[in-house]
Amino acid sequence: MTQFRTGQVVAVKVLGVLGMIDDGQMDWKVICISHGDPVCRFLKNIQDVPKFLPGCLDAIREWFRVYKICQGGVENKFAFDGEFKDKAYTMKVIDEAHHMWRRLRKINQKEKL
Repeated sequence: MTQFRTGQVVAVKVLGVLGMIDDGQMDWKVICISHGDPVCRFLKNIQDVPKFLPGCLDAIREWFRVYKICQGGVENKFAFDGEFKDKAYTMKVIDEAHHMWRRLRKINQKEKL
């Protein structure tokens, strides 16, 4: 397994998304696999993951559920009863987030003038 550095740019294949509720707001967790991973060629969508990586999605969900507890936080909750959404849904989430980022960037550029 390859470990990447924070901020490192990596070519990935988008598989799906997990909707986590963080401080009352949606916090999308996009699930991807590196193009360099040997399993990548077998995965087309989030539904393929259990076939080739059994237990992986449960481990991802559980990690996001409890990772703040060690810092004195509480368990996280999930949208859609913790169901991972498929690639098509994920691409809409990414597109919407990108659109909002572009709009925010325009507003910030106007404020600088």
